[in-house]
Amino acid sequence: MKLIISESQLRKVINEIGGFDDTKSMGRQSTLIQNNLLARIAGSIDVLKQIIPLINDERINSETIVDLIEQLIEIVDENVNVVDAFIPEIYLDDDYKMAMVEYSEKLKKFINKLEMIKFIAMDTDISKLKSIFMDVLGKMFEVFHNFGNLANKINMRYIKRMGLDLDLDPSDN
Repeated sequence: MKLIISESQLRKVINEIGGFDDTKSMGRQSTLIQNNLLARIAGSIDVLKQIIPLINDERINSETIVDLIEQLIEIVDENVNVVDAFIPEIYLDDDYKMAMVEYSEKLKKFINKLEMIKFIAMDTDISKLKSIFMDVLGKMFEVFHNFGNLANKINMRYIKRMGLDLDLDPSDN
C-alpha cells in the first residue's frame, strides 16, 4: 500500500517524529533547562566564595577541610549529572555540545583532584594542604565562571533563534 501525502503533511510528520513542538514550547523548554544549568553554576560559585574565607581562617584544621571537600564533591557531582543529562538534548549547536562535554570532563577531573586532596589531607602540613586546596578552588572558580558566561551566551542564541520574547515563569508549567 502506498500513501500519497502533500509536502506540508510530510513536514508535519517529520517534525512530529523529530519531537519538535511549536517554537514557543521549544524555547520554553530550552530556556528552562538553561536556567537550571545557570542556577547550578551560580550556586556553585557562591559555595566557592563561602569556602575560600574558611580556608584562610587560621583555626581551620584538616578534618574541617576534608568535610568541605566532601560537600564540594557532592555539589560538583550534581553539576556533572545535570550537564551529562543535558548533552543529548543539544541537536543543532555542535560547538555548545562540545563545550558541555569539555565542561563535564573538567568537573570530573576536579572531583578526582578533590578526592586526592582528601586522601592526603591527614598526612599533609595544614599550610600546604590549604595551599593545594586553594589552588584547586581558584581553578574551579575560573571554570564555573567561564562556562557560566558561555551558557548565558548560548541561552541568548536560543532565544534569538526562536525569535521569541519569552516571559518565562517556572510556575506556568
